[in-house]
Amino acid sequence: MHSLIPSSTIFRRAFTLLEMLVTISIIGVAAALVIPAFNDDARLRVMAASSVLTSDIELAQVLNISYPKDPVVVRFEPDQQRYWLAYADEPDTPLVRESNGQPYLVKFGVGRAITASDVTFTVDQMTDNTLAFNAQGGLTNYQTTPVIQLSRAGVGIELSIAPTTGTVKESAIAAGGGSPKK
Repeated sequence: MHSLIPSSTIFRRAFTLLEMLVTISIIGVAAALVIPAFNDDARLRVMAASSVLTSDIELAQVLNISYPKDPVVVRFEPDQQRYWLAYADEPDTPLVRESNGQPYLVKFGVGRAITASDVTFTVDQMTDNTLAFNAQGGLTNYQTTPVIQLSRAGVGIELSIAPTTGTVKESAIAAGGGSPKK
């Protein structure tokens, strides 16, 4: 019987040791770069808290622009790590959500803020821990720039609210305060 393949042709049926080592090294480097992104839980939770809080501040602002006769405030209770939206004339009573009849009360790690568990916050430059907006969307107190600092496990975000426009600006900070990270 004659072979169709010349006897001088050599078949390679396995990888060399060098090829295996290079492949394993590449996989190891890729894993070293990707795995920390999956374990950066604190950063993701603080970002989630920032998103929820920013959207609630913007909702209060829009409600004030839309219904200036019924001003809405954002009231913070840092010692309980919660906040709520309320009418200005009843700041201690949270609004009721039309969608589900529940109070508009937010505690990180619960309900729609469940992804922000264990995130804590502090507030500064607010009268009675309350953000109050005027009919144009700016703050009623133009004298200060309110600041809310969110943190968890060494990661922090600072939200500052522009007094004239009510715009929320987000900056990364060292957890527990400190200057913004560049």
